[in-house]
Amino acid sequence: MSGQVSEPRVTLIFDGACGFCTRQVRYIHKLDKHNRVTSEVCQFVRHDPQYGLGDADCGAMAWAITDDGRRVGGAQAFTQVASVMLGEQWPVTIGRLPVIRQALNLGYRLIAKNRYRFPGDTPPIEGGG
Repeated sequence: MSGQVSEPRVTLIFDGACGFCTRQVRYIHKLDKHNRVTSEVCQFVRHDPQYGLGDADCGAMAWAITDDGRRVGGAQAFTQVASVMLGEQWPVTIGRLPVIRQALNLGYRLIAKNRYRFPGDTPPIEGGG
């Protein structure tokens, strides 16, 4: 009898008051053909011990919570999501290279700072821009 190895999964925690963030998460779910990514609204889970995130964490960036409980924030959250969606390690590996990591972090910070200016979907909670 052989044991089954479960596929990696990840939970993406995002700003539920942000229409741009909501649109990106919906797009991720559309691309996730194997249903390996789940998502949660930060404002609903920020004090849940399962996720280990507080108000400051949730306000700072998006988070990916791996099935083994690791928390990865910001741009690296999205390399983790891409790795799980694809079932491949290379997005995380490439995202750790210093020049790539710096570029991803800069891009993430610029988008996060201006996210309420970008078009988006109706956010799951009120209070977004």
